[in-house]
Amino acid sequence: MLHFLESAKPSNQNRMRIVIAIFFSYCAIDSYYSFGESKSYVRDSIEWIAQNTDEDTGLVTNNHALAYFSGRVESYDLTQRNLSEDEILTSEVGDTIAAELNFETQRLLEREGIAEKLKLLASFPNSEKQRILIFQRVE
Repeated sequence: MLHFLESAKPSNQNRMRIVIAIFFSYCAIDSYYSFGESKSYVRDSIEWIAQNTDEDTGLVTNNHALAYFSGRVESYDLTQRNLSEDEILTSEVGDTIAAELNFETQRLLEREGIAEKLKLLASFPNSEKQRILIFQRVE
């Protein structure tokens, strides 16, 4: 009886090795083809800002990629996840404000005293599924 159990054990180990190898192979292939949600809207918004806004105006954003690739945020590495009321209110009239939407930023942009100082210029990826909103600071 012991001989039977000992001979069955390596077979189970081989199955486990195969299952683990298949699992890790699947993970590797899946990560290569679809590693998270597409972020093409970030690239599109960077291009839009470059083509449709004046380089001499300031840019306020809460997105690191926008801050870096626009070339208009000197301390891009200090970009915070959420925009602050102070950042918006101290920006100059005509500045561009590019907001990647999250719960806190969405609430800030809807707040009285903030909303009337912003003119919506574009939304990415589109107006139905807004992930990044681009505004111009107005009076």
